[in-house]
Amino acid sequence: MGPGAKRLAAVATVVFVAPLCAAWAQATADACALLSMDEFQALTGKTEYGDPTGMPWSGGTVCGFGNGQVILLLQEDSTAVMDRFLATAEKDLVSPRTPVEGLGEGAFSVLFDPEDPYQDHGAFVVFGAGPPTVAATVYAEDGEPAGAALAPAMAVARAIAAKLP
Repeated sequence: MGPGAKRLAAVATVVFVAPLCAAWAQATADACALLSMDEFQALTGKTEYGDPTGMPWSGGTVCGFGNGQVILLLQEDSTAVMDRFLATAEKDLVSPRTPVEGLGEGAFSVLFDPEDPYQDHGAFVVFGAGPPTVAATVYAEDGEPAGAALAPAMAVARAIAAKLP
């Protein structure tokens, strides 16, 4: 399994819930349209070596960067979809939800720190008020705790939120 598949597998095991808000109903349908490679690189301080890759994912899209990803869920039941994924996550590898400020009511972060040293670990910031529901993920560097990626993940989430209606 390649690194991209491992990253998507990590996302598939950790999912997020956000409250609904009609103001975001007009958001783009493509997660890669939310943030360019240059923007991601500037916000995270991490070097990207290629354009992000987008693909359909669980009723929305995911945009994979080398050092993180953006998930955009658009279906009416995005909250339920997120709940189902979170319920299947390995609870001992996922931190409790921590509320975050500046991204609307219900926004939170989750840290994912798998035991597998070859699987990415980092911070997920979930916001939105779906549909859409948006999750910004930044991976921590090898040897760093997952929490080290929280500040850059918040920066990515804020940049995306500023672009949404």
